[in-house]
Amino acid sequence: MLRGNELAAVRQSALFTLPDRCTVSRYVWVETAGGGFSGGDIPTTIASNVPCRIGPAGHGGSALEVVANQVEPDSLALISLPHDTDVKAGDVITVVGAKYPVLGVAERSEQVTFLKRVTVECQ
Repeated sequence: MLRGNELAAVRQSALFTLPDRCTVSRYVWVETAGGGFSGGDIPTTIASNVPCRIGPAGHGGSALEVVANQVEPDSLALISLPHDTDVKAGDVITVVGAKYPVLGVAERSEQVTFLKRVTVECQ
């Protein structure tokens, strides 16, 4: 098991494997004084200038199995982000102007302690 300072060092090293930058946006609904909701159609930036790497989704893994029934497998990609990035299904990740809807977040992977993996749809 890694000690705290060792884990921090490994996480810092993992950032070097993320050569690109992205923005994470979320559609947020806000309750109004009248009891209704507004927003939801306007994305809110959750994080910007986030290190990332986009690559092919490959096969296997719980997140891929869940979304594979909804989207053609060839249209899937995997984006790796720092372990503490606030991202969830329904968010949109923008990399160099291309928008990728987040279909799922891998809760467990070999590198879950170091990187967060999200499955996205290529459009």
